[in-house]
Amino acid sequence: MTNPLLTAPPIRAKIKNRQDWQHLDSCSLDISMGNKWQDGRYLESQIRLVNQRFKKCFVHMGDTLQRHNLTDRLGSEDAHQAARIMGSAWLARNADALDQLEIPYEIIRWDHWLTHPEFPALHAAMREYYDSNIFFRKIVGRDVALFTARNPEANPSRCVDYLLEEAAADTLFCRQNPVARLYLSLIHISEPTRRTPISYAVFCLK
Repeated sequence: MTNPLLTAPPIRAKIKNRQDWQHLDSCSLDISMGNKWQDGRYLESQIRLVNQRFKKCFVHMGDTLQRHNLTDRLGSEDAHQAARIMGSAWLARNADALDQLEIPYEIIRWDHWLTHPEFPALHAAMREYYDSNIFFRKIVGRDVALFTARNPEANPSRCVDYLLEEAAADTLFCRQNPVARLYLSLIHISEPTRRTPISYAVFCLK
């Protein structure tokens, strides 16, 4: 019997009509644990596009960032370990896809930021800014509301912790690496196997 995964038309990624990334020759594939659009054939379609458009790629993994979504159920130490295991499983599962990168690339796992010497002060400053600035607090609150609407079991305070930590680490990353951040609306992925092709927005330039 023929394997349908071997005969299915390739999933294609294309960049939307934006120009503000084109002066950058490096990109970051920002990987969220459990996001199916960043796995398997979907990931391969993004890698093909990255090979065409960029000279260097960072595979920026939010693996142990995911511990915030696991802490209430597992406790902080076990949540960190479980999130780390999720990241290792993603790397093993997508090793063949990553091997398709034809440009220099670097894998950065989230613990890199948690142990970065500048992270504690920046994280504390991000929390202070959240507590003192109503506009920033509203922006974070809007994202938390969107996430908890899709995931009613989520703890809103854990979601805030997640976002503030992400903002601090992303600030460090962007200070060191001027890159196109690829995650949710710069590129469409299309599945031609559907009767009516549907495009999924899966990247964004941050």
